[in-house]
Amino acid sequence: MSDTDERAQGAVIAPVLGADERGELERLRQEVAALRATAVPPPRRRIRWASVAAAVLLVLGCMGVPFSR
Repeated sequence: MSDTDERAQGAVIAPVLGADERGELERLRQEVAALRATAVPPPRRRIRWASVAAAVLLVLGCMGVPFSR
């Protein structure tokens, strides 16, 4: 069976890595594992009071439009 036939059937063909590349890959995997273990969750977003006030004023302004005539 040719290389193309194996790919068409969904076979995973692993690339051949040299010793330097394999060492670098292992070092990067360890670094990612360490970073994931010490990851800090993102801070919660705070609601800005100016945004809340603007929304309230917008709603109040729209409610007042029918009475402006």
